[in-house]
Amino acid sequence: MSNGITISGLEDCLKLFDQAPENLVKVSREALRDASKATTRVIRTKMPKRFRRLVRYKVIKNSTKGTIHALLGLFNGHQRQGHQNKAGDVDDWFKAYW
Repeated sequence: MSNGITISGLEDCLKLFDQAPENLVKVSREALRDASKATTRVIRTKMPKRFRRLVRYKVIKNSTKGTIHALLGLFNGHQRQGHQNKAGDVDDWFKAYW
């Protein structure tokens, strides 16, 4: 007869729980990246040929809030097209396109 119960692997389990937030961020980024790739592929097929090269995506982690999100759309260089500038006006290029 044994006098007590022994649990093996408890340290491994606790280590896994300690690393869970880091792994969650990594898995979330990979999932958003894969979904964004598939979505941009579909958007490119529906766009006119001259605008296909502008369709891109970015996966961003907000360091202050800790949230992860994906931006999909028309990018010209490093700037998203169609977003509002500081004055609140929509870019003329975006108005003309839509």
